[in-house]
Amino acid sequence: MARRLNYRTSVSSQRDAFETVRDWWQAWIEHDLDRVARLTDPQYSEHTRGTLSHPVGFGDLLKEASRNREDVSIKQWSLDEPTTKTFEHTAVCNYTFHIAGRCGRREFVFTGRATDVLVRRRDAWIYLSHRGTLEGTISHSRRSY
Repeated sequence: MARRLNYRTSVSSQRDAFETVRDWWQAWIEHDLDRVARLTDPQYSEHTRGTLSHPVGFGDLLKEASRNREDVSIKQWSLDEPTTKTFEHTAVCNYTFHIAGRCGRREFVFTGRATDVLVRRRDAWIYLSHRGTLEGTISHSRRSY
């Protein structure tokens, strides 16, 4: 007999999990490596690398965050259309994202969809997995500064 998963979509559980999603993105944008690490489970796995989609672990995540400190600046970002499903100690958050900024001398605009899996540890939501997919065209422009 198949077991049916029961999930809640109460306002408080949605808000709590999605607040963690926003905090995680904010930590990335502010290049706050300590906060990224606190909001991320050591078992973290990411599957967002264009079409290659190879998994990235916790250590690689922190290396990338450190590398981006000097090269990347974000001018504008938003997370929209959130939906959250909460299962006991796990939450799945889906949303759209929009990021505009600069990497070195190149300006960029990314738009896409993401699915994040968070787990509850010591009464707080932390990241277990992130999967992002870009939608449409990626806009790049060269500028001399």
